[in-house]
Amino acid sequence: MTNLNLDELLKQREEATGAEKGMVPFDYQGKTFTFRDPILLDDDALDELSELEDGPDIAEFYMGAEQYDQFLEVGGTSNLFFMVFTQYMNESRDEVGGNPTRGNRSSRRAARRRKR
Repeated sequence: MTNLNLDELLKQREEATGAEKGMVPFDYQGKTFTFRDPILLDDDALDELSELEDGPDIAEFYMGAEQYDQFLEVGGTSNLFFMVFTQYMNESRDEVGGNPTRGNRSSRRAARRRKR
């Protein structure tokens, strides 16, 4: 097996998800906001995140204080943030990692045989 190229994997992730420099864009109320890609957080950021308990604090952590305040000003809430965050995580998993629920070839062949 050859070595995996992490630089190439990160580039593929950026292309597949639309995240640039670790920031994920999303639109709300005619404005574009960004949040940090959770997969690309460094260890210090993960430590900081692990100490947060409240939804608004976590949303602010991902968006940054200034941007989160702007998001709130146009009617955003931490719940709305988590809606887009969850959507991003689901889509990025599908784009980058494939569909984990799809059966392998042999199980698909067995299913076809059962149908006959």
